[in-house]
Amino acid sequence: MVLVMLAAYAAVHLVPNTSSKELWSENPVSIVFAATTGVGSVRDSFKCAPPVANVNLRTTVNDPTRISLTLGQYNIVSCGPTFTTITITAKCLVSSCAGSYTGTIEILRDEYTIIPTGLTITIIVE
Repeated sequence: MVLVMLAAYAAVHLVPNTSSKELWSENPVSIVFAATTGVGSVRDSFKCAPPVANVNLRTTVNDPTRISLTLGQYNIVSCGPTFTTITITAKCLVSSCAGSYTGTIEILRDEYTIIPTGLTITIIVE
């Protein structure tokens, strides 16, 4: 019964919000860095139409035990007609993390409502 309730909640609340869309200045982006350095970053900008107040950003990465993906700012006062620039940083979490990874950034208008389409990030550790 609990699983059915959770599935119903997810179906209603974890769907993309079709009333607002974001635009990234570059999508996808790449972060490339040497394993000896252990960290790399890139800057990108986004805006929303129509504007949305008090948005949050959420990062995901395909192998969170080996690499992290962080932002300089997670809470944004508003996502509107002018671009907001953020710094995206990838960091090795283990001594040997050479390889390719993928990550995403999603913009949330509240804790559960995702504004489509998200930013795709390719992380290459050489």
